[in-house]
This record gives sequence, C-alpha cells and structure tokens, in this order.
Amino acid sequence: MILDVTSPYQPIAKVLRNRLQECGAVQALDLCSGAGGPWSSLVRHFEISGTKPPEVLLTDKYPTTRELDDVESSAANRIHFLRQAELGSKEIKRRAR
Repeated sequence: MILDVTSPYQPIAKVLRNRLQECGAVQALDLCSGAGGPWSSLVRHFEISGTKPPEVLLTDKYPTTRELDDVESSAANRIHFLRQAELGSKEIKRRAR
C-alpha cells in the first residue's frame, strides 16, 4: 500500500497516540470513513512504536467495500467497519462501548 511506503501520516501518529493516551481512549470512531483512509497505516505506526493501537470503528453510509476488505484483512484485530447503511447515533454509541 502506498501509505506504507510514503508514510504521510507518520507526523500525526505520535500526536494521535499521545492524545488517546492522555484521555484514556481505547477506541477511535471514524465517521464517513469511506474506505478507511489512514487507519491501517496509523495502526502500524502504533505497533512499531510499541504502543497498543486503538480499536478503530469505521462508518460510512456508502462504503467503498473493496478497499475496506483490504483494510480489515491487514489489521483485522484493530479495525472494524460498521457496515449498516444508515447507522444512527444511538447505535454508534452502543457499539463504541
């Protein structure tokens, strides 16, 4: 994947890691995430640094499913896509616990 070669998200990975640790978060919720964006790359940055990556919940009304299957297979333990077409905020809150 090109994001692994170019590492454009490396600068934000440390900031994100620090902020998640500061607030004690173990999950990240990405709304309107399409095909998952930078998450597989970010999860790898967490792992390389020796930090446990957050569980990532991706949502999208019209997901790009082919790319999502690739994302899930590369980081299946940490990245999950909530595939329901119209996921209400109450359902998101319930699943994010």
